[in-house]
Amino acid sequence: MKKNKILFYLFFLLATSLYASSYDGISSLIETPTAKIKDDFTASLFYARSTNEDQNYGVSFSPLANIQVDFFQKQLKNSVKNNKDKIINLKLLLYPESEIVPAIAYGMDDILGNGNYSSKYLVLSKKISYFDFTLGYAVGRLGASDSFKNNTKSSFDYLKNSSFLDGSVFGGVEFLFKKDLSFLLEYSPIDYRLDKKTSYRKEVKSNINFGIDYKINDKFSTRVSFNRGERLAFALSYNFDFSKKPRKVRKRNNSIKNNLFKQDYKNINIEKSKDSVYVKYDSKKYYYDMEDYANISNTILDDKNQNYDYIYLSNNDNGKVFKVNTQELIEYKKEKVSNTYMKDAIKIYANENEFKEKESFKTLSKKSLNKSLFDYDISLKSNNYLSETKHPIVNKTIVDLNGKINLFKDASISTTVSIPVINSMDKLKESSSYDKHNKPYVDNLFASYSKNLKNNDIINVDAGILEQKYTGINLEYQKEFFNEKLAFSLQYQNLFKRDSSDIFKLEDKNLDAKFLNVYYQSSEDKNTHLGVRIGEFLNDDKGFRIDFSRSFNSFILGAYYARSDMDNMANEKGFYIKIPLSKRYFNNAKSRINLNFSSVDRDNLEFVDFKNSLFNKYSTENNLQIFKKQVIYLKE
Repeated sequence: MKKNKILFYLFFLLATSLYASSYDGISSLIETPTAKIKDDFTASLFYARSTNEDQNYGVSFSPLANIQVDFFQKQLKNSVKNNKDKIINLKLLLYPESEIVPAIAYGMDDILGNGNYSSKYLVLSKKISYFDFTLGYAVGRLGASDSFKNNTKSSFDYLKNSSFLDGSVFGGVEFLFKKDLSFLLEYSPIDYRLDKKTSYRKEVKSNINFGIDYKINDKFSTRVSFNRGERLAFALSYNFDFSKKPRKVRKRNNSIKNNLFKQDYKNINIEKSKDSVYVKYDSKKYYYDMEDYANISNTILDDKNQNYDYIYLSNNDNGKVFKVNTQELIEYKKEKVSNTYMKDAIKIYANENEFKEKESFKTLSKKSLNKSLFDYDISLKSNNYLSETKHPIVNKTIVDLNGKINLFKDASISTTVSIPVINSMDKLKESSSYDKHNKPYVDNLFASYSKNLKNNDIINVDAGILEQKYTGINLEYQKEFFNEKLAFSLQYQNLFKRDSSDIFKLEDKNLDAKFLNVYYQSSEDKNTHLGVRIGEFLNDDKGFRIDFSRSFNSFILGAYYARSDMDNMANEKGFYIKIPLSKRYFNNAKSRINLNFSSVDRDNLEFVDFKNSLFNKYSTENNLQIFKKQVIYLKE
């Protein structure tokens, strides 16, 4: 057995040193897709290499049930022009596999590119005993048809206009030796002579590929194959699951204070009156206050020694005071009252002074909390740019020191000092002086005024240094509907460009941007968030930007696509992952690591997207959704 493992890993290492397979991150055989879809809200990072074709690396994820998206970069060895190409694939599960009927999926490859790798296909998969059979039909590259023969300008044009009659059949089988080891055999009709970006245009020896797929553990899997009768190929993927549930809170049978201390709350101060309890605390447990409120409220309800009519909670970091009626909370946990009812029932006071003015709590301490005057935190962001040069990915990793002074209820001053710790942007000719800047700098320093008006309206005014590139003002007026799920806003930015080395030196040219924004948040079971900007960007180019994200356990996975009328309908696309930091695996946390993957910055489609924007506030769940999810999860 030990000898077999050594031989396998020798073969594994041999394959890695040879070349690149078309392992595109799709649930697939080798070069051809199956009707399998990744589990909801899971993702994979992958790398593939073979002996005489190309190499691929990127991410594959399922943003919603029955949908899979792949975003990756293909690097060609024998390139005619540019040897890099960024590709987005989409696959939809039309019907899940049943005892009799096979799984049915429809897919489109390279949906937003230049058409080099465009395909669309219909595929069926059925598992019978130890065999998993796949049969499909495709047009485009996967169907051995030329996507450029009709002079199409883009992938979208080809996918929209191409006929399903001009294609080919593909298929294969997977034989499951054991749970973690399988043998793959497929027929792939791809004709490399039709590829436009490679000089490797000869007839292949065979359309048959075969290989071995080995799952090393729950996270890592690898694939070694022999393709087209002439080359070895290797692929490796790392899989992770965003939907993993946090650890359940242990049953509480001690005092409130002891139970909160066990849950990592610090500086706990509990005051009780005849019918109420007031808890003040420091929290590094959850990213959102609402999650703390829900968790602590449940802890208090589990205290069988006391019955309270009201619960008051205050995070020492911001001084806000939360109030809820215990009977209403119990009914909400049983889902007997609506979201609208509970939204009106919950009260949040801006500070302890306001709380004391409007509530009678006889044992309330006379010493007022002033800890909310100044807030600070440290965050990490890693910006990864996909380039079409010999450096396929360049990175700029920054540590941000964030500070905020709360002047009064609706006004504050915020600043961020950014410290670059990794920077390879100088490898790219097209990178700007801002990208190459390698010394600590003031990323922003601005004053904000944000006011919640009647009828769920919000006004937001920001003035000062808004980001590394721009100084000016940002104005936004927003109208909310349906319990914060839908909002429309008008946004205006008037800016001057900053000097990359002198934060107070500005260029003479004045720039402005105007947008109509639409924000949508789905129900708490899906946690999907959609943002759309339509209007005029900073360089007078008109267009739109669509941002879609999904959150689970404070993980956020998102992607965006933007298009303008500049430079022959230029477009931008990318994706991002926000990872919570916590002592416990997948628990909510106060800080996140932000990983961004996009094209190199260009002069079109520019606007100031800073942390105080209402757009960013809508990139996650609203307060009531957060509270309800935590309440329902902890109701036992």
